[in-house]
Formats: sequence, structure tokens, C-alpha cells
Amino acid sequence: MPTAARLNQVIGVLAKEEADPNVAETLSNTTDACNVYIGDGDPPAPTPIEYVYDGNIGRSAGNLAPQRRTTPNGRFRQGQFQCLPKGLGSVYSGSAFPPNEVHRWLKGAGYDATFSATPTPQWSYTPTPASSTPTHLTVRQFSQSSQYDQVGVQADFSYETQGLGVPVFTFDWRGVASAPSDLVLPALTIGAAAIIPPVASAVVLSANGVTTLTVRRVAFRRNRNVETARVAQNLSGGHAGFIAGGFSPEWEIEVERPLRSTFDPEALHAAATGIAFSVTFGATQYNRWAHSTAQGQIINVQPGSDAALATVTFTVRGFSSTPSTNDAETILFN
Repeated sequence: MPTAARLNQVIGVLAKEEADPNVAETLSNTTDACNVYIGDGDPPAPTPIEYVYDGNIGRSAGNLAPQRRTTPNGRFRQGQFQCLPKGLGSVYSGSAFPPNEVHRWLKGAGYDATFSATPTPQWSYTPTPASSTPTHLTVRQFSQSSQYDQVGVQADFSYETQGLGVPVFTFDWRGVASAPSDLVLPALTIGAAAIIPPVASAVVLSANGVTTLTVRRVAFRRNRNVETARVAQNLSGGHAGFIAGGFSPEWEIEVERPLRSTFDPEALHAAATGIAFSVTFGATQYNRWAHSTAQGQIINVQPGSDAALATVTFTVRGFSSTPSTNDAETILFN
């Protein structure tokens, strides 16, 4: 019996910022590779090709059966890219930034990337202004001995700690897709391959100025809307990409229940108090990252327990200081 024609064992991803939104970039296996996180198992299967219009033309007028369909139109794909966040491992500059899986995908998730040489060389990521065109990515996925190409990719962003392990960045993306083709996974050059990402140990968390909370879990959801398809009847294929909408950055933090004289999330929630919030992972320069809001509010409090231990989970939502200021959140790699 012959061997299986295809296996679901290896996967690879390339991504590059588009100079013109929804116009494909030329991708390189040596400069555009992204390090994919798949955990201890095999990678997930590739997501299916989808269409804005599925080709259905209704039922036959003379019987109860459907008519033969026409060709579907408006081809796209949506999927999930996951990675382990880490730094470059050496000094940042205007041309030396965190690895592609961090730097490029954060831009594709609606952040502007800015380098600053002071107080230490660092890259910060802040919300792209509504008046600016957000970054679109050209993305190539290698999976099951096939190549899947997408243009105009935009993404939502989230992350979550895994106990004391490395947090996982997740980007839920959508893009206009080409038809897949056969291609064995080529050799890809992964940036900063020797750098180990920081774990969720010695995490520095500050909520309303309190830095003594015993942290059990941190999760973040950007809640960015990337679902609106731009239908264009004058365009071959009919799909002109996706329009990104609003976002609502929210951190969910589980801690051991402190004394209310130390930190009282219910009282802060009830008073709609504005609080500063930040969380930092890693202590080594150029391999640490932080996520913060200068102004947030607790919007939900959930008492909990772990056997005999009292816990509490609270959700902080970041908001802008003024209607025209893009400071609801900041991600910093330094």
C-alpha cells in the first residue's frame, strides 16, 4: 500500500506589511517567516476556503429540488495564528525590532509601531488612529503540503497565560484568499530563533497602584471588529477586503483575594473609578514586554475559589483619555 499523499505534521507562516492595502507583497522564506506556536501536538488543519456568495440560485420552479448552483464569489479565508511573545534579544533600533510573529502581527491587529531610543531602545505599539489606514498583511500559510495565500489580512488580538508557562499570543485573522496549490513546506528562516520567550514568573502587575497582588492568571481580549467584508461588484472576484471597526481592550485578571483595605475591586467597580493598570512579563532587557493602560475601569468582578483558597477575578477595560487620543492601551517591548 502506498504511503499517505499528505500528512498533517508541519506548518509554516510568512507575513509582510502591504505597501498598498489589499495588494499582495512578494514574500521571502528568509526574511518574512513567523514562528508558529502549535503546542505539543500536531498543527491544526488549515481552515476552509469561504465565499461571500455561495453560488446558490434557489429551487427549481417545477419541482422541490434545488437548481444547479453557479460559481461562488467573494473568496476569503479566516483563521488563527498563535505565537509565543519574545524580544529580539539584542538592542532595538529603527530597523531592529521584535520578531516578525510579534512586530508584524501586532501591526496587522491594528497597532502602530513606534521606535524610541530613550529612555532605553524600545518599540511601543499603540492603537492605529481611526483617521489612518490600518496595516494590512500579505500572509502565506504552508499546511498539509499545500500553500494558502491571503492578502489584505487584518486581525483581532488576544493572549492568555498558561499557568507558569509562556503566555500565548493569538491573532484571529481574515483576508482575501487565492486558490490553494500543492507545495511542500520549504526551509524558513526564523528570526531570533535562539531567544527563549519569558514565562509567567516574576510577573509585575500593578492595578490602581497596588503591586502586591498574588497573580494567578492574566488574559487579554482586544475585541477588534474585522468582520465587515467590502463587497465590490466591479472587481473580479467581488471581494475588496475587510474593513476594521472598533475595539475594546479588556484584561481579565485572577488573583488571590486580598484584604479590601489593600485592593477592593467591587468598590472600584461600583464607583466607576478610573485606574492605571499594567502587567510586565520578563526581566531581561530586549526580551521583556509590558501591556498597560493609563486609564481603565473595572467593569466586572467575579468571586472564586481554588479549594480552600479565596480568589477573585476582575476585568479592566481601557479607555481613551479624550475622544481623539489613541491611548486606550500600550504594548511595550524594551
